[in-house]
Amino acid sequence: MPNHPIHKTRLLGSGFKTWEIELYRLLDRPSAECANFMSHRQSHQQFRPSVNRGGQKHALEDKWLMHHITSGLGIPSPVTLGLYHPALGQYPDGTALQRWADFEPLFSNTPRVNWIIKPRGGRQGEAVHHFCGDHSELHALLSSLPDTDRQYYDSAYHGYLIQQCLEQHAEIAAINPTCINSLRVVTFCERSGEVHVDCAIMRLGRGHSAADNWDKGGLSVGIDLDTGQLIRGVTKPKFGGDWFDSHPDSGEPLTGRPVPFFDEARRLCTRAAKAFSGTPSIGWDIALTPNGPVLMEGNAQWDLPMVQVHSTGYLTDDKRRQLKEFGVELQADLLPATSSSLHLAAQTARRSRAGRWWVRRTRSS
Repeated sequence: MPNHPIHKTRLLGSGFKTWEIELYRLLDRPSAECANFMSHRQSHQQFRPSVNRGGQKHALEDKWLMHHITSGLGIPSPVTLGLYHPALGQYPDGTALQRWADFEPLFSNTPRVNWIIKPRGGRQGEAVHHFCGDHSELHALLSSLPDTDRQYYDSAYHGYLIQQCLEQHAEIAAINPTCINSLRVVTFCERSGEVHVDCAIMRLGRGHSAADNWDKGGLSVGIDLDTGQLIRGVTKPKFGGDWFDSHPDSGEPLTGRPVPFFDEARRLCTRAAKAFSGTPSIGWDIALTPNGPVLMEGNAQWDLPMVQVHSTGYLTDDKRRQLKEFGVELQADLLPATSSSLHLAAQTARRSRAGRWWVRRTRSS
């Protein structure tokens, strides 16, 4: 019973948040179709803890470690010049990279450089800097970098990676030249070792942002896995949730546009997924250069809404079968109206002043 108060009650009682209902247009979908969408709560409470529960996921969080793993495996990755940190910074050969003066060797053959400087454990494009300048101009940037010791993932991923800025494919630069726009390709490795490409999107930056992240106002653009063509783009709900057939800044068409090297990117992600099979579900970030795809990083905590918004739900029959092997069985329909009402009433009670007092009292005892 789409777009009916009872239908909304069932959605809320089944765990969907208001912004998810709006993003996935669930009020206009039948209840069984709504259940094909994995909710934020299901993702955090059931999917992630059961599927990506191994410690290997921490190697993906550490960009410095990730660089050495991928380069050692011969997987194309950005040129990483070193790790800067006032106490622990180093070049790949172990030479110190801890002070402004330690950067002098990198300027010996060129007066100006073109770098991306990003936190070793950063996420969602936080504190990413595009530096284009000489040695003297670098001093001010280094002085302004915030401490990273306990900033990300509740762990001490010290320092900032210094990477050569990639040149992106002319087709992608024509859409948005202000930053490196990346593919997000989500893979799933079954227990048998078979790797599936579940979905893929193109992340496009906007304005003068140094990052293409959806959480920073960029576009998530769907990709047809069969044709390798772009579909439509959408902004995150907090930035309006608007849909676009063309890039809102450049005016370049999106819908129907072929993605360069898409098949090569799929193969690269499949290869990487097999190398990190201990983390079955990974969202890979791929830069498209004139010479082919380059793997920038992998994410165990990939952004479900950013990719699911372009589908009729992540929980296909095949996906449910795959998840069942990991002990994850998610409801195939929304909860009935009566159960949903009881769930909502219980949530409201827990959030009340008396409910919060009771939870604290129960935990302390």
